[in-house]
Amino acid sequence: MTKILFAAYGGGHINAVLPVIKYVQRHTDWDIEVLGLTTAGKKLEEEGIPYIGYKDIIEPDDQAAYRIGRDLVKQLDTKLVSYEESVAYMGLSYMDLVNRFGEVEAKAIFAEKGRQGFLQLTVMERLLKKVKPDLVVATNSPRSEQALITCASILNIPSICLVDLFGFTEIEWIKDRRYGNKVCVLDKRIKDFFIMKGRDESDIVVTGNPAFDYLTDNRLMEEGESLKARKHWKDKKVILWASQPEPGNEQLPRLIEQRLMECVKKHDDWILLLRFHPSEDIKYSELPDRVEINKDNLHPLLHAVDLVVTMTSTVGLEAALLGKPVITVDLSVYTTEVAYSNLGISKGITDLEQLEEALIIALTRQGNCEWENTSLGQSTLNVMKVVRSLVDC
Repeated sequence: MTKILFAAYGGGHINAVLPVIKYVQRHTDWDIEVLGLTTAGKKLEEEGIPYIGYKDIIEPDDQAAYRIGRDLVKQLDTKLVSYEESVAYMGLSYMDLVNRFGEVEAKAIFAEKGRQGFLQLTVMERLLKKVKPDLVVATNSPRSEQALITCASILNIPSICLVDLFGFTEIEWIKDRRYGNKVCVLDKRIKDFFIMKGRDESDIVVTGNPAFDYLTDNRLMEEGESLKARKHWKDKKVILWASQPEPGNEQLPRLIEQRLMECVKKHDDWILLLRFHPSEDIKYSELPDRVEINKDNLHPLLHAVDLVVTMTSTVGLEAALLGKPVITVDLSVYTTEVAYSNLGISKGITDLEQLEEALIIALTRQGNCEWENTSLGQSTLNVMKVVRSLVDC
């Protein structure tokens, strides 16, 4: 029987892989194993999907790994992951450095880079020899996922790297043709970027990201229309500000909000929705007319609004995939890493005085979103075509 080993870290990485795992469960008789790394485990538990972690890879005779893991975990906040998983992860990862570089060099690497210095090749080799998969599917995360695909290539096991977003950093290892048989990407622009960096065109498939397929759910569209009617937004231009913390300038998000409020005040048919990041604790004692703090379900809301303003939030990408105009304030320390405007996802501004003109252009549709995604809703099936091509070969 065909066996597939899936692997992902938490957040957007497990979200990209989950729809593919569910599809395989529902529509095939294949055997699957899922390596849920760090916070991916909690998500997999919520979805009722069995998974393994480092605690299932470590063995009783890994005494040095246990000892080192217990010591290193004392320096960590392990609230999001179980103590046992943290000990196994840190211990096996550190011992991988020792086994490959020797104790002195391992200590120096960890002192300089911490967990960022891990690339658990010996651990993933152990896992692959134990699981014996016919195919490996992982995302573009460094460390464990990178090590897993690297080892799969060494052991001649076919593998797929599913790039969740842009891969600007990860291209440094994904560009190597020996790294995975196929690379699945979000959009043709990402494919072109990978080709420019040296990856062979035939290795790259534009599939879209399965994590975003839900955006085309008709129920979300209907809820969006219902929300517009309930809020009396039908004849208004609704602007969503998707805020986020900004380590480079803590006041920048508040300055953007103030400028947006000033703009809305000048246009009677504009409404401004302030949506704060979960880690932000922002309170306004009073807000101007046609400005409100919004806590509605995000994805029906995206169907209801006319425009999204953000710095680097994924909300901006989701809106663009739906064909909504997006404006980014390109003043964040993260802008160089998530340059939406450079990719055509957004209209970028670098001065808040440019904001009103950008809003007017976007709301009168003189600008158009280049990123409205034809793969949206079909990404899981597109990835499955790639999976089947490697399973059947």
